[in-house]
Amino acid sequence: MIEGNKFIASFDTTSAKVIVERNQSILKIDQLVTSPDFEFIDFDSDSIPELVFYCIGCKAEVLTIFDYDSINQSFKLIKNIEDFPAPKNIEKTNLYYSYSPTGCADQNWESKLFRIENFKTELIGLLRVEACPDNDKNTAFTIDIFKPDNSNDLTFVEALPLDTINTYNENKWGFIKSYWENQYKAFTNNTPR
Repeated sequence: MIEGNKFIASFDTTSAKVIVERNQSILKIDQLVTSPDFEFIDFDSDSIPELVFYCIGCKAEVLTIFDYDSINQSFKLIKNIEDFPAPKNIEKTNLYYSYSPTGCADQNWESKLFRIENFKTELIGLLRVEACPDNDKNTAFTIDIFKPDNSNDLTFVEALPLDTINTYNENKWGFIKSYWENQYKAFTNNTPR
């Protein structure tokens, strides 16, 4: 139940589209989805469930999310959410961070800091690691940190030694979580919810 309305969702295998019923009336969501694996969950911790589809067979947890649109009493696609795999909310903010392997058996990876507003995503920070050994180079591997500028080009902020992640419980997972939870204010003037 959302705002007194009962919603039921199903996946139409012939059209690969979502069918949502509101109080037994069909609502069309004219959006292709890649998987019939979905659920209603409160993804953004606002006490209103979103319709979340999971990509089956993806390397990272790629989601398609339909957020509740209270004006139209329906669900609307969050644009470009698939660019932010395995998203996690930073508690008491409208910010999230993602994780995506980018090659070399997960030695290369990215984590993006982003927000969701008005059914759209906005990149506000990036951690990038390219740690695949190169036999031709004696490279010191780093965690490169970037922030988009006003024209959305990435501006280099700083580099941390890659072995920084070894000081965290759960290594890179602990580092990513801790970094974004403690540094998000440096990437935005975001205030907590």
